[in-house]
Amino acid sequence: MGQSTKTVLIVDKDPSMCYYHALLLMRLQYLAMTARTSEEALTRLGGPAPSLILTVVSSAANNGMDFIKTLKDCERTRAIPLIALVDERDEKLVSSCRESGCLACLIQPADPHLLFQTVQSITETTPRAHIRINLALKAVLEGCGTFSKTEQVAYTSTISEGGFSVRTHATPPRHSLTPVRISIKDREIRARAEVLYHTTSDPRMYQEPGMGLKFIDIAEEDRLFLRGFIKDQLVHDISPRYRT
Repeated sequence: MGQSTKTVLIVDKDPSMCYYHALLLMRLQYLAMTARTSEEALTRLGGPAPSLILTVVSSAANNGMDFIKTLKDCERTRAIPLIALVDERDEKLVSSCRESGCLACLIQPADPHLLFQTVQSITETTPRAHIRINLALKAVLEGCGTFSKTEQVAYTSTISEGGFSVRTHATPPRHSLTPVRISIKDREIRARAEVLYHTTSDPRMYQEPGMGLKFIDIAEEDRLFLRGFIKDQLVHDISPRYRT
């Protein structure tokens, strides 16, 4: 998954939550900036505008709503998309956020999958459905195209609940179908996958030869296991520990 050029500004006085969302977004390949106060955020907005602002809003003393109003009243910042972070699902607060111009409201700490899908839907013209992470896992591809009836052992370069890419010189034709087995911890995931594209070696791009595959037949429990595994990889050492 290549580094995005999209920048997200996170506005949150809670250092633990701010750290969590910033690190999570960076692991999702976004650029992240942080601000502890609305004043600090406005100072940062004096430079290049971010692609998105993620700001905490609470019902206490109208916290966060004044900042949103300031952004929407300013011609230079009113077009920047906003996502509100709330502590719990308060329908009245959610309604107020949307009326004030927020495109979405997420309960914090934000779930990685939901955060990814929301940010993608707002910032990308062709949003991705699934989180991809860079990870080397053993994959066995069975009897496909040039593989004949033999098995090929390869290692993934990226993986998501929707598919994966592998490093290999032996690439069957596009749209070939192959049974695959992927080993994750003590579990073996079995599925069928379609070859979507090939990559060639390019030292200038640090690109290795290989191919990308899409799962077309995978058990729902395996798909959900993959989602949970990817989430664990993203958040295992950055869970927020306290709030202020």
